[in-house]
Amino acid sequence: MMVVAILTASLSLAAAVFFGTLFRAYTYTGRAQADRLAEKYPAMRRKVEFWAPRWEELCSTLQLLMVASRLLFVIAAVLLLTRQDVSPSVWLGAAVALSLLCLFLLELLPDALAAAFSDRISARTLPLTSLVAVCVRPLAWSLACAARLLRRAVSSGSVEEDRPTHEEAILSMVGPDQDSDLEAEEKQIIRSALEFSDTVAREIMTPRVDVIGLEDSTRISEAVSIIRRTGRSRYPVFHEDMDDILGVVHVKDLLVLLGEGKGSSPVISAVKPVPFVPESIPISDLLQLLRSQQVQLAVIVDEYGGTSGVVTIEDILEELVGEIHDEYDVREVSARHLPDGSVVISARTPVSEANTLAAVHIPEGEDYDSVGGYIFSVLGRIPRAGETVDGEDFTLTVQAADQRQIHLVRITPKHTPASAAT
Repeated sequence: MMVVAILTASLSLAAAVFFGTLFRAYTYTGRAQADRLAEKYPAMRRKVEFWAPRWEELCSTLQLLMVASRLLFVIAAVLLLTRQDVSPSVWLGAAVALSLLCLFLLELLPDALAAAFSDRISARTLPLTSLVAVCVRPLAWSLACAARLLRRAVSSGSVEEDRPTHEEAILSMVGPDQDSDLEAEEKQIIRSALEFSDTVAREIMTPRVDVIGLEDSTRISEAVSIIRRTGRSRYPVFHEDMDDILGVVHVKDLLVLLGEGKGSSPVISAVKPVPFVPESIPISDLLQLLRSQQVQLAVIVDEYGGTSGVVTIEDILEELVGEIHDEYDVREVSARHLPDGSVVISARTPVSEANTLAAVHIPEGEDYDSVGGYIFSVLGRIPRAGETVDGEDFTLTVQAADQRQIHLVRITPKHTPASAAT
């Protein structure tokens, strides 16, 4: 009996350490990052793609096994100690030693291993974990249902639903009109961080009409001339038109080839692959994709596969920290306030930002993001300079436009004295 108890305690302790490490590793990886495993471990792609939407089920299974093995270890350890005829001081010493051992093996060690190797552990053990999850699914499902019923019973009649979420509470503290010890720039960064996961690529991309690309047959010497005029660092390379982008070239690669006397070679010889992503991808996921593929630029495509625009890592970071300018950027004034209370802005300015700048209420819609897009949706055509669009508390005047797009818009609030006079 003693041998059985010792063997049971040893095996259950080893199982508790094993399943505890797996549980923490899978928790660290998380559902949001599970898709990344398919990129890092191509051999596991099919299994990862199947289990990524069911990641919580794997975590629940591992947690169940971790708790069960810990409970078995405690029972076996208690049986061992109670069968020993020892003094109380020895009992106390054994209890303290056992507690320290459990703290190290069941808490500190699994957490350290999972924090350092979460992705590797998750990928290598996914076949075993998925098999175990299928085997214990009925029990795990029953416990999950019981937990949901218990939470529902405990929370019934409470006012938890009426309380603000952590995000809402933080936003209320960093509002532009709130008094706090934070600087305005710090408040803006916090607001941007909270809104980061809700922003999609379509909202920050450089639209197709403003993308400067190089045709695949363009000679490197000709491309360098274009680079001198435009001053970009990366250029999409296309075949015939921008809907058929083949990849991207970096200026430094072209200059190296030019220095090697290969100026007559086509730019396609220096092209590198580029990821294609939908307009609706959250920029948090896009940033992770760009980092995992170690690229700086992604092509945004619409639902029909056509090119909508491009997004760079710099575009994404600017959503957090604001505009990033280097010594080669041409700085543009984002908004110009006039004495009569009106504001001149770029037509690309998001509607929400324009409303804040001019203290008006331009309607937001699903079919457009910018002020220029709102004007297009109202008029149904490309307006000429000088045309106006009236709203409930504003007048929009097209300040500059060409045959393809609007460039500048003047917003005149109707509550200003100047606008009231007209």
